[in-house]
Amino acid sequence: MQCLQPPSLKHNRRPRPRVRTGCGIAAARTGAFLAALAMAGCSTPEYRVARDTCTAQWLQKMPPEYETRETTLVRHEDVPDGTETCTTERIRDASDPNRVVHTMKRTCTPNTKRVEVPYLALETVDIRKSARDAGIRACTARFCLASHGNVSCGSEE
Repeated sequence: MQCLQPPSLKHNRRPRPRVRTGCGIAAARTGAFLAALAMAGCSTPEYRVARDTCTAQWLQKMPPEYETRETTLVRHEDVPDGTETCTTERIRDASDPNRVVHTMKRTCTPNTKRVEVPYLALETVDIRKSARDAGIRACTARFCLASHGNVSCGSEE
């Protein structure tokens, strides 16, 4: 899959997309895996078994269906805001640094403001993910309720 990248700009420091593109899917999956791993640390082994069993069932019932969509992302760009900051310095005589030549050197630099610039990119999404995740959650809760008497598969205290 080829990803659309924003055109490079002279004043652009770093694009900051608000939405994942197809290029960032692997990184997003890694992040989702790490988040799931962190959450799994709080769940019981029985809950993880129930969730893994339900996940396998629901992946067979409703396998991922990926679709590539065009989406609008945003990059940040520094653009002139119409104002400038100027400094004035006296030019000193090269042969005698204590002697000031009466000619002044004025340097002005334009001030900038950061603006959001939208651009189009391709995004790959699993269109069945939210329905499958809801099914996995419901299945896991039913499994835990039947086997442990509560939806978290924890021991009742």
